[in-house]
Amino acid sequence: WTDYAVTSEITPYLAKHAGIAARVQGLRRYYALLLGEGGVARLVKMDDAETVLAEAPFPWEVFVPYRLTITVRGDAITGEIAGGPTLTASDPGSRLTGGGAGFVIEEGTLGAERIEMTPA
Repeated sequence: WTDYAVTSEITPYLAKHAGIAARVQGLRRYYALLLGEGGVARLVKMDDAETVLAEAPFPWEVFVPYRLTITVRGDAITGEIAGGPTLTASDPGSRLTGGGAGFVIEEGTLGAERIEMTPA
């Protein structure tokens, strides 16, 4: 898949950071919208090393569900949190031009009932 949106309602359980990913090409190559440690929302690129593309304060809590959407279209990446911030970034020349979808979690667990992919 190349240009699409990924949406899921996730519930982080004691997580350092948790979220959803698009253009997944493996464990260390993807774009993600994350709820991060310290009360932030981040749009990140993982391409063997993590790069923060955009960030905004968002005081999320464990055991609370959040509806996240990440959209990838060309070199544009948008992350939306229902009732929270919208983050946007551009990543021209990236090798992450297509891939799958998934969840991202570090140091904890997350709950989710489903994940949806739709055309961008």
